[in-house]
Amino acid sequence: MGLMPAIKKVTAEIVVLLLIFGYSAYYYFEVSALPSRTINLLLIQPVFMVIAISTIALILIKVREALRSSVPIASTQGSPTNDVTATALSESPDGPVDPDFIKNGIAFAICTLAYVLLLDRLGFVSSSFLYLSILIYLLGSRSFWLTIVLPAAVVGFLYVTMAILLRFPMPQGMLI
Repeated sequence: MGLMPAIKKVTAEIVVLLLIFGYSAYYYFEVSALPSRTINLLLIQPVFMVIAISTIALILIKVREALRSSVPIASTQGSPTNDVTATALSESPDGPVDPDFIKNGIAFAICTLAYVLLLDRLGFVSSSFLYLSILIYLLGSRSFWLTIVLPAAVVGFLYVTMAILLRFPMPQGMLI
């Protein structure tokens, strides 16, 4: 496999990393431009640094993997070849892309967009509970404990920690 196909393979993963990094950078710079240091900046600054370092490290790892996979494979007779053999080209280490993977990716994007749009209308507790429950269900869990109890516990823990203990204002909607 040449260098270009190997790079194309990791492009989608890098795009997702860059989108997450871009959004967190946008938020960080918007909050840091405010006249006073708010609690948001105190919370996002360490998280932003971790995201920045992780993004750089993961991009370097993916580039290194792409470069390693672009090295030609020698044939079994011991004579070097200029490119990968035909059988190696037809066999992908990951196999073909699963249609369910694409469907779940699109469903994840739609759920995340709906979560962001409904956060102010429904409130943090309700929208986060629905978001987590739907994502867990889409990932294939049909267990009552995983799809209902786990999101309730996670959202309850976050609400108690952030809103009650830290007195951090959470989005209030018509449901909570």
